[in-house]
Order: sequence, then C-alpha cells, then structure tokens
Amino acid sequence: MLTGETTTRSDLDPDAIFAALREIGLTRLADTDHLWLVLDGSDLRKPHAQCMEALQRVRPLTGGGLVPGYPTLTVLGLGGDGRRGLLYHRLYSSQAEDFVSAPSETRQAIRTVGAALAAWTVPVTAIMDRGFDDQAIWEAVWAEGWSLVCRVQHTDRLVRRRTDGPLQGLATVPRRSIGSLQAELLVQKRGQSRPKRQPVTVRLRTARVFVPTTYLPEPGEPEERRERGCWLLEVELGNVATPPWLLLTDHPLDTPEAAELVFRMYAQRWAIEDTFKTVKDSLGLESVQVLGLDAIRRLEALGWVALGYLLELGVTLDWPAVRLLRRLGGGRTAPLVPSARRCSSVGCNGCSTCWRPRRSSPMNCAATGTSPSPSRRCSAGPAATPELRPDLRNNALTANTVISIVTSNKLRRSRPHPEGQRDRPAEAPATPHQRLLGRC
Repeated sequence: MLTGETTTRSDLDPDAIFAALREIGLTRLADTDHLWLVLDGSDLRKPHAQCMEALQRVRPLTGGGLVPGYPTLTVLGLGGDGRRGLLYHRLYSSQAEDFVSAPSETRQAIRTVGAALAAWTVPVTAIMDRGFDDQAIWEAVWAEGWSLVCRVQHTDRLVRRRTDGPLQGLATVPRRSIGSLQAELLVQKRGQSRPKRQPVTVRLRTARVFVPTTYLPEPGEPEERRERGCWLLEVELGNVATPPWLLLTDHPLDTPEAAELVFRMYAQRWAIEDTFKTVKDSLGLESVQVLGLDAIRRLEALGWVALGYLLELGVTLDWPAVRLLRRLGGGRTAPLVPSARRCSSVGCNGCSTCWRPRRSSPMNCAATGTSPSPSRRCSAGPAATPELRPDLRNNALTANTVISIVTSNKLRRSRPHPEGQRDRPAEAPATPHQRLLGRC
C-alpha cells in the first residue's frame, strides 16, 4: 500500500505494534546496570462523546464529577544515561467485553513485562503512584522478583513494627530523621500563586515496618497469607503546604544515601507524566473522531509510534507503521536536493548540481560565475546525486523535525533558498489526515 503496489488494508494490530515497541525499548535498555519501571495510568477523555463504543466514566482534567472516556495503563522503562523505552501500553474500558477489573489489567501488565524481562539479571524496581496502593498489585510485583517503590494512599493500613509486635496504623508508626537534601521540583510554595520548578529542601525520615499481605496467584486458587519486611520513607518538602509523601519500599533505608536514592526513584515518575502530556498535547489523541474501540486502540498505537520517534525510543523511518503515518500525513519519499549551496567541481561550466528545482532563477556556478543550464552536466565530472538530509539519514531527529516528518510541511519548507529570492508562498491548508495524525 505504501508503494502503490496494492490497495489491501494493512494489518495494524495494536497489540503487535506495542509488542514491537517493547522489543525496541528492551534493546535500548539492554546494557543498563539497573532498570526502573514506572507504572502509571492516564485517561483519554471525550467529554462530549456519546456514540463511541464502550465509553466509561473517567475523572476530568479539572473540576469534579466524571466525563466519558477511556482509561489507559503504561509501563515506561528507565535505565542508565537517561535511556528509556516503552514496555507496555493498553487502552481498556469497563464496558468492553474483555474487561475483568482494573487490578487485573495492572497484574496483566506486570506479567507481560515480567515475561519480557525473564532473562534479565539486572536489579528491577517498579515505581508506582498512590493509585496502585493495593496489596494484590504489590504481590504481583514481588512475584516477578522486582523491588517496589509505591506512594501510600491508605495511611490506615495495618502494619507491624516487629515481626511479633501488634498491628497498628501505618500513619502512627514513629519515623526517625535520616537527613535532608536539596532538589529542584515543580511545587507551589507558601505565598506563591501557582506551581513552578524551583529549588526546595527535602527532609527524609524512615521507619522499619512489616506489611501483612494476602497473595492470590490466580482467581479461584487458594489464598496465601504472607508478611513482607519493608521500609517507610516520609518525604517532607520545605515551605510547601502539601502533606508529606509516604513511600513504601523493600529497599533497605538504613543509610542517608539509600533514602536519597529511593526519593530520586520516585521523583523520576514524572517522566511518564511528561510522556502523557506529549501524547495529548502534541499528537492530539484526545481529538480522535473514530467510533469503534478497536479503531481507537489502533489510532492510539500509531500515536505512540510517533511518540517513540519524538522521545527517541528507537523507532525509525524504516518502520512500516511510521512510513504509513507519514504517508497519511501527506509526506513523500522523494529525495531532497543536496545541502550544498554551490557546485564545488573545479572548472564547472554550469551543471544540474547548481540548478535548483522549483526556482525561477538558478544560482551562479562557483567555477564560472555564470548562470548554468538545468540540463547541462558539469564538465569536470558528473553531477552530484541528491541525497536525504544528514539528520534523516542518521535518525538523529529532534522533536520539531519529527513532527515535520508526520505532516511533511516543514520537510518541504526546509530546502535552502537561492540568495536574494523571496520565501515560497504558504502551504495549502492541512488535510484531515494531517490535522488528525500530524497535530503539533
């Protein structure tokens, strides 16, 4: 279909696309000495939709109540040297026929990523927000042999301070100060009208606890009661009105360095929030106009392919899905003109290398200073062969360049203009495909 040889519809299965993205993510993270898995959910909101398939109610971005939409679940892998890769993503709905429960979707994500990491020997830590304060999810993480860092939502959870001690609420466990540090966070200090990224003093306190859990391997199997030794980390932000964070982890926190590492682990969770914002704002996934649930999942999968390019997750122009995305956005595969502004051949008498296509007047030849003919070849040698730009050849793309690949507008406007020539007229209005898939 991309080459015009067939009109058969492409088989773009969302699960197959995300499986390929997972393989690319694992390849990028293969040489790291540690792996942090950020699990988080996000909602695709359609507040005015009525006819889209399997709509459920999700939380709005601002205000109270609920709006129509779909929840999603994502696992982003973070390695050393800032490397990252998308390891799992799924859009689901409580109204869909294949839905079991939200915790079941989370456990399925953990098992899927765990199966992909079965041969890995580096330490793996799962980092989760308050929405995953669930002992069944924790047990699923521990069953994979991973460590855990989770912000606590249920502060009335019963724990023990000693293995033979009585049960007490998590919030009542006394913590000891272990140190403080300086960090730059997006916070709203007292007296400020809005949050902003700024330095803040972070005070850390820790406590040793034992957490009773009930392990349920699969529905219908007998439960197993366990007790896991963990640490509680209290993170208090100086001069900030919000309550302190309570982080539960099985990493030992008996030194200030260990406590600081767990704090920085949880602070890295904002990487996935930035990813969600990029998907919604730059790619406009909340503006989808399709009705079927499978079509929504397929379109969202193509959006994550484009995001993989934006975030340098390893996706390249060799991917058929990327080529299809660019084709739908109006892009073309015609080679660009050489980046050199003048012919460098010695003794050139005017050649096609000096001639600029789609220009009313050619440049002067570097060798003769005269205006060349578009059909004349250089007498010193053959004309240079047009090539793709170096940034496309080496796949070293910035975010703006990637968006231009999807829409192809910047790609066409980026050709150099002859000296003294006015800019080209504005491009034609964007097509529906450009507005839908090339939104930036």
